[in-house]
Amino acid sequence: MPRGGQRIGAGRPVGTGKYDRPTKTMRVPVDMLADVALFLESKGYSIPLFSSRVPAGLPAPGDDHVEDYINLYKRLVSDPENTFSVPASGDSMINAGIFDGDLLIVNCHLEARHKSIVIASVDGQQTVKTLHIEKQKITLMPENENYRPIHITKGVDFKILGVVTNVIKTVI
Repeated sequence: MPRGGQRIGAGRPVGTGKYDRPTKTMRVPVDMLADVALFLESKGYSIPLFSSRVPAGLPAPGDDHVEDYINLYKRLVSDPENTFSVPASGDSMINAGIFDGDLLIVNCHLEARHKSIVIASVDGQQTVKTLHIEKQKITLMPENENYRPIHITKGVDFKILGVVTNVIKTVI
């Protein structure tokens, strides 16, 4: 009688487990277990994308047709190894549509250009501002007239930490 291997009738019948379909054992780094579990529980971070648009004016009849499912991670993060997120604080960028509590998606590998919205460190303090580069002069511009521009001069410890690529709004 051979030893080892699969025994007929042993194990859980296919389709009766947590995922209602066949599964496979896989090695996962311990520090990624929570991320993998969240991914599986959210069915791949996908949410329904309806085919109709919602008017911002007068109400219109709803449409319950789901056109597709979108993965927000894939849509918002094009370069995962160089991307981080940080919540915005304050009201210095309200005219750029960035409000207190909004979540900023930031790529630290993109080249910051004139009029890029950036996360910068100025003398050890982090800030989100619009970068202005004109005639070798660098200025961090707030998008609220109640705040003053930050002029970057010699002796200022200045570093661009990344370029804001997306803003996730907090409406509640």
